[in-house]
Amino acid sequence: QELKRFRERKAPVNEPVFRMYVILFFMLLFMCECGCLYFGLSTLLVVEDICPRPENFVEDILGEEMWVASDSVITSVMDTRVCGVDLEIKCDDCPQAIFFTRSIYFLMQTIFTIGYGDSVVPSKSPVEMTLACAFMFCGVFGYAMTIANMTSVLSNLDVVNMQFRHEMDAISHWLSLRSVPNSLRQRLSMYFSYLSRSQHGMMDEVLLNELPHRLRIELADIHRDFIGRVPF
Repeated sequence: QELKRFRERKAPVNEPVFRMYVILFFMLLFMCECGCLYFGLSTLLVVEDICPRPENFVEDILGEEMWVASDSVITSVMDTRVCGVDLEIKCDDCPQAIFFTRSIYFLMQTIFTIGYGDSVVPSKSPVEMTLACAFMFCGVFGYAMTIANMTSVLSNLDVVNMQFRHEMDAISHWLSLRSVPNSLRQRLSMYFSYLSRSQHGMMDEVLLNELPHRLRIELADIHRDFIGRVPF
């Protein structure tokens, strides 16, 4: 709500578009949190240190049944036997950025049940199998809810635009019947376009006429100080 009020100070906020941004933001935040949870439970419950010494990497990491040990992107950077030979791979005994990105990547494959095949849950890891089942179950409902909200937002946007196009077609037809000059016709078209962007197609007079007298006075008093400073 604070963000919405901040945006309304600069320009009118399109409610469907704003709701779409909110859905995308919280969906990405949920992905990041679940990715960190997936990585943490898959490693901290299995190994004592996810960033062991290079000489202990093979025994402490590769010998365990977890998706991190099966991820070639992670292991190739941490395993000195691979990165020390391949000059294109830089060795890093604790690549935290790769940990995060691969966790999000692996989580999205699990939630959306894509399954490219490059990362799989080890069949001998009960913790990861339980998490994978839980995320896939939640992903079905989350994916359906996201698509439903996006469909609602896009359909509402189309209704507003469709109504505006119908009104503009009626106005253009009336101006043509009255033989209005092109210069005046363009100015009228620009006015109604501005009205649609700034007031969402509803004129202030129409809204004020629908309000009771007391509410109309309270609404007008909001800008009384600003109007009083205008020199007449």
